[in-house]
Amino acid sequence: MASGRLSRLTAPPVLRIFAASLLLLSVLGLAFQYATHRERVWHDDVVAGRDFLAFYGAGRIVLEGEGARLYDFALQKRVQDEILAPQAFDGLLPFVNPASLAPLYAALATLPYEAAFALHAAGMALLFLLGVRVLLGQLPALGPHAGTVALLGLAWLPMLLAVASGQNGAASFALLAVAYAALRSGREAAAGVALGLLLFKPQYALPFAGLLLLRRRWRAVGGFGAVAGLSYLAGALACGWSWPLRMFEALQGPFRSGERVANGARHIALPEVLDYGLVLRFEGHPASAWLAPLATGLAVAAVVAGIALLIFAWRRARPERDDFALQWALVVPVMLLIGPHAQFYEIALLLLPVLLLVDHRLARGRPLGGVERLALVAGYFVLPLHQTAPALGFQPLVLVPAALAAWIGWELRDPARLRPRPDRLDRAALRAGA
Repeated sequence: MASGRLSRLTAPPVLRIFAASLLLLSVLGLAFQYATHRERVWHDDVVAGRDFLAFYGAGRIVLEGEGARLYDFALQKRVQDEILAPQAFDGLLPFVNPASLAPLYAALATLPYEAAFALHAAGMALLFLLGVRVLLGQLPALGPHAGTVALLGLAWLPMLLAVASGQNGAASFALLAVAYAALRSGREAAAGVALGLLLFKPQYALPFAGLLLLRRRWRAVGGFGAVAGLSYLAGALACGWSWPLRMFEALQGPFRSGERVANGARHIALPEVLDYGLVLRFEGHPASAWLAPLATGLAVAAVVAGIALLIFAWRRARPERDDFALQWALVVPVMLLIGPHAQFYEIALLLLPVLLLVDHRLARGRPLGGVERLALVAGYFVLPLHQTAPALGFQPLVLVPAALAAWIGWELRDPARLRPRPDRLDRAALRAGA
């Protein structure tokens, strides 16, 4: 009975009303917040637009002809102080992304800060909706529910945070969705171009490009390489030919130590979770002498295991195969777990593998059971748990991509679950099963 009640509560019409209401309340809350804060620096040193300040400041540096010093943190601090004046901000929101991103933000930096942030947030929301539309064109079971999926995704707190806090997670989602859809429809070069455009987050783009290289998808690799070359050139023209070296130096210098201390509890990548739980929390303790090498060893083992898992799962990966959706989906949680940098809000990207997994199930006549629906509902509301990391001693949200990777791996391991994808689907039956 409880399972039937849960099925009714998670039926598409109910979810659509819930998501629309949640999104409306969230937008109204954000609008009220900005309407009641006229300053650019709020209480507790919170900056209006949050992380957008780093990108806007990078664009301002390029506009001022100082691109060669883009990764000079003293210059970034001076520019950010000028943007926020007359208010004062004690900290720095560092820009350590590839320099090819800075010329794009230079265009936004010609606008006043508030107008640029509003345009950026609107653009990210539109990119998310575009990604959903393109992706659902390849998802026969969820395709009829495009409106519900779009509302649920945009109202999901991690994705909403990515849009409303100046981050670019929505763009990452859209590009991964476009790359998947392009491969499914036989446009390999277009998929490579989409992944190349994702190089503003190399930790996301490179795992997919590497797996496609292993599978000898040469047109996709060629498209990726062409865009990578153009991205390097764009960064070189604005910031000098050696920008990758200077970016790497910035990542390994004061940024690394400062980020480690200030945001250690916020990370969900396993190397950083281990560093926080076993090293940072026990600094000065006698046990720290052996905990540090233990954390390093476990982190290396996790990265090697994650890479081995992806290579094994992709050993027969072909876009025309039924299981390619699950193989593509598996990469996202694994890359969040083993990547060099991933904070709690980046679980927004898990929306992509969840959609691929759910569609794979429904399109094969296997509706989600009560436990599975309950797990998805819990995952939808899990984000506030990131605040419990100091009390728990580790970031609990690391369990979300780990659980999703395990679920996808379970679906992949059983050949009986990979029945041929039907060419024609009974849309009415799928709606009823969703």
